[in-house]
Amino acid sequence: MHVQPRIAVVLLVCPLLVAPAQARDANDGERIALPAIDVEAPPVIVGVPGFEDSRREVEATPGGAQAVPVSPGGTAAGTLADVLSLEPGVVVQEFFGGNDQPRVNIRGSGIQSNPQSRGVAFLRNGLPANLADGSYVVGLFDPEAADHIVVKRGANALSDGAATLGGSLNLVSPTGRSLHGGQAAIAGGDYGTRRVAVRAGGSRGRQDGLLRLGYSQRDGFRRENNRGERFTLGGNTGWRTAGGAETRVYAEATDLDFDVPGPLNAAQLESNPEQVNAGIQPPPPGPQTGSTSVGPDVLRDRPWRSAEAARLALTHDRPSGEGVLRAGAFYQKVDDVFGAPSSVRDSASDGAGAELEWQGRDLLLGVTLHAGRTDRVYRANERGEAGRAFAHNRLDAFNGTLYGQWRHGLTERLTLVLGAQALYTTREIDERFATPDARPRYNARTDGYTSFASGPVSLDRSYSAVNPKLGALFRASDTVTVFGNLSRSYEPPTFIELLANSGSTPDQGPNAVVAAPLDAQDAVTLEVGARGRAGDGEWSLAAYNTWVDSELLTSEALFGAVGITTNYGSPTIHRGVELGGRVPVAAALATEGDRLTLALAYEWSDFFFDGGRFEGNRIAGVPEHRLQGRLRYSHPTGAYLEPGVVWLPEDTPTDHANTVFQDDYALWSLRAGWQAGNWEAYIEGRNLTDETYAASYLIRERVPDPQPPNAGPAEVTSFIPGSGRSLFAGVRVSW
Repeated sequence: MHVQPRIAVVLLVCPLLVAPAQARDANDGERIALPAIDVEAPPVIVGVPGFEDSRREVEATPGGAQAVPVSPGGTAAGTLADVLSLEPGVVVQEFFGGNDQPRVNIRGSGIQSNPQSRGVAFLRNGLPANLADGSYVVGLFDPEAADHIVVKRGANALSDGAATLGGSLNLVSPTGRSLHGGQAAIAGGDYGTRRVAVRAGGSRGRQDGLLRLGYSQRDGFRRENNRGERFTLGGNTGWRTAGGAETRVYAEATDLDFDVPGPLNAAQLESNPEQVNAGIQPPPPGPQTGSTSVGPDVLRDRPWRSAEAARLALTHDRPSGEGVLRAGAFYQKVDDVFGAPSSVRDSASDGAGAELEWQGRDLLLGVTLHAGRTDRVYRANERGEAGRAFAHNRLDAFNGTLYGQWRHGLTERLTLVLGAQALYTTREIDERFATPDARPRYNARTDGYTSFASGPVSLDRSYSAVNPKLGALFRASDTVTVFGNLSRSYEPPTFIELLANSGSTPDQGPNAVVAAPLDAQDAVTLEVGARGRAGDGEWSLAAYNTWVDSELLTSEALFGAVGITTNYGSPTIHRGVELGGRVPVAAALATEGDRLTLALAYEWSDFFFDGGRFEGNRIAGVPEHRLQGRLRYSHPTGAYLEPGVVWLPEDTPTDHANTVFQDDYALWSLRAGWQAGNWEAYIEGRNLTDETYAASYLIRERVPDPQPPNAGPAEVTSFIPGSGRSLFAGVRVSW
């Protein structure tokens, strides 16, 4: 069923404009008292900011931003998709339903990488958490390890030292001062889902500490080659001096493993979304059509990903004049083995960085340095095992960022915000393979090797830019602020784009290893919007238009094995609207104290090519319209009932030629529970109508007519099936 987009927008906007919005923790339904909005600079905080501190920082930002509270067990799955589901402007497309490799889309940045590995700057307590080249393994980030997440969309993250079009996600840790006691949650459900999360902290005198652990496991909807698990362990401890300074040490480790069940074509998706593909399968004899499949042989090659990460960080905050001087340093090690159908990418990365920042009420100055080295080996996928190496490179990256921001009150209601960021970064690729003219090539059908010549691969590139920002906030009333900004972003490519192999098939490994001398992607964004409160509720609205040059586009190979990245030779446009709020539908129902509230998030993402061979086409990978909502009935006894919906009302192109589309869908859910004092129990059903749909897909320039000759674009495996009807239950408690 299709509904005109303008109707959907009206349905969303009307309640936000006519009713006071209710703010609540998106994870547990607890209301948060919200005072009148304030566009003045927030007070300077020494140490780790609490949720209210971050919320005041968001309100002083002249653009799209939000602070999202997080608590263990607040959602059934505890994934990024769950925690950020009702945050406007953040679209998380799940891949296999667990803690694996979802796409995090903020204004289209990085959505083209397959799987996504760039486009958003992840931070841990304000310090960089990406690798030095800007890439990341998204499944390593456990959102429930955070007390809250600060989202700054687009160039609103320049003050964090981030330069990406997508902005930043800062996971702010709980401490022994913010959590006096503990929290624990356990949940389980269909598809072998099991999850536990525990954190406890406390303080004594000037010292505090906190420990946390989390474990999740899922056997998977796809049944074959779909198991995944993640274990996280971490904590922090801090000391305060009599003079008000605070020093804090953070340590954490994460172990992530998951299988990759791979894509299906449209016919396979509709007939049996739980299956996995088994290579090139010609149609059987007879008049049947649509039964050919062209894609990886998952049953034979058993693709997978295994990543381990360890991180140690130190911060020191000291009052300095009317502000605070912050110094931080970190070291992280990430070992990542990605077993694709035709090759295994084995990366061992070490990185370290430091940051120095001074922040006053109206002035911010900072510098961040980040360097890292990756030892990367490509091996054959020898029927599900890492075989002989055919490439070996050393990858060195450095980033230096100098940033500043100044606020000036022109009038009592109008505040001007000026910011700038200077960026210098390098990418160096050195050949380490002993015989580049005789690289092994594995053939799965014969279970043997031949060789191919692909000479020494090296590259030495540097990128630099100055990114200015001009913003303004106008306090229209005590509860409504209007904002606007004009800014530039600049995103150099990562090593995943710069170094690639090609020429593989479902039965044979690559026959070329290349380094691509890519340019950086740069963009100019104009943004306007407003945010406000009414009673104890809140709402936000932002509209933006971005002009992008040299956009980095990664196109998946025909068989879904590797991706090749290029700079698009003509401009592209990213424009859209981000709208969200939480509104009380009725203050009282059958019983005094009953409450009915509606929470909504909507994005209109109109991304298209403004020239070149795809001129006028939509950029693949981003749904043009997405609406997510929940209607929550709360009874004074603590019982609640919460139906919800995720709705994509229009088809989404999976290739830039706009020939193959993800179908529209609506997913209905229902959660019921009971909150009493310091505990909660709940049961939740998802995809209640058992909708067959593609949760995500492989992005290509054009889905080609493959071989054998009788196959067409519809037979190419492009779609990642979403999970079917499922039931989960959980309990959480605090003390």
